[in-house]
Amino acid sequence: MLQTDPITYNVNERGRQARGVDRHFDCAALASIINGPSVQEKVRLGDMFGYFGHWPRIKFGMEPQEGGVVDGVAVSVEPALRTIELRADECGNVTHRVEFLDTAEGHKAQALYQSKAGGFSSAIDAVPGSAPMIPKGFYGFDYVLEPNYTTNRGHRAVLDAVAAVVKRDPELLALFDQAIAESTQAATLLCGMLQALETQHLAVLDTLERLGRENDVLIGRLARSQSKGQTEAGPGTHVLDAAKGMQRADDYRRYLAMPLVPLQKANVASEMSPDVDATLRRFGLLLG
Repeated sequence: MLQTDPITYNVNERGRQARGVDRHFDCAALASIINGPSVQEKVRLGDMFGYFGHWPRIKFGMEPQEGGVVDGVAVSVEPALRTIELRADECGNVTHRVEFLDTAEGHKAQALYQSKAGGFSSAIDAVPGSAPMIPKGFYGFDYVLEPNYTTNRGHRAVLDAVAAVVKRDPELLALFDQAIAESTQAATLLCGMLQALETQHLAVLDTLERLGRENDVLIGRLARSQSKGQTEAGPGTHVLDAAKGMQRADDYRRYLAMPLVPLQKANVASEMSPDVDATLRRFGLLLG
């Protein structure tokens, strides 16, 4: 996967005037953390991961693991990149290199980078209320659409807008240069639910079609059997069997005439007729 050239930006010079959030760091303290043994070990071992957008850190903390549970739904977290080189000086200059990962999120981020869209965004903890801001931890870079530091891109594209800082915890000031709205995640989950419902609906239609074909075969066999029995044993011998066969045929015709649950119905179970529900449960298809 692609590795960037060294990218240098200054934490007190965002390259913007009309939009964004100004930062005023204690540059010596930030350099001490970035150049310190803990951060440098993570970089050296390839463990300083970054994500496509800041939302994994917003949901699961500054160092997300493999995933977690959001509103009762298991959500996996996939890194998009990792920092492979990092250093800073006491004037606020930060230099880093990034390697995009061979993951779905990594391909998205790399495609944007190669299209000269978006840029890198740091994740830093700072002491609340400190002025200048005193950093407590440095957690690497994520790839975002609107970096607060327009110089932290690695290419020359220039955009005019930037998102606001996200403050998730009153005891901790998490400094994000950009945050994707939670509505994006909600929309993704909703699309997944609709796709699952559509798949289930198609499975029901396939099952009903198969049942129709099987019943056609059974009715044909029954008709042939009745005809053969009447020829061999004389008229009236199989009257009861014929009556049962006609009743089954009538039941099948009523079964085919039952209305199917339309896909747009959200509460499938409550809209389903008792006859359809009983038929589907025989074949292990439970809706709702």
